[in-house]
Amino acid sequence: MRAVPMSVEEERWRAEEDARTLARAEEIKADAKRHAKAVAQAQAMLNEQNDRLKSLKKIAGSEPSKKTSRGKDMNAVFYDSFSR
Repeated sequence: MRAVPMSVEEERWRAEEDARTLARAEEIKADAKRHAKAVAQAQAMLNEQNDRLKSLKKIAGSEPSKKTSRGKDMNAVFYDSFSR
């Protein structure tokens, strides 16, 4: 993945950091209450990302835009506000 090879020192640091990360993951898995909270938080974070993705899809035109009460495209209203 990496275009530039890591130095021996970088590789050692990375291996140490990975070992610490794996140890923390095992600690979390061993604590049922902590693990459940982490899973719930992961789901909440996923929901937030999905909301952002839906917004970006609307902006990019992947979903039909909604009309205002006067029948005007809401995206057009938004972009027209910048052209004034």
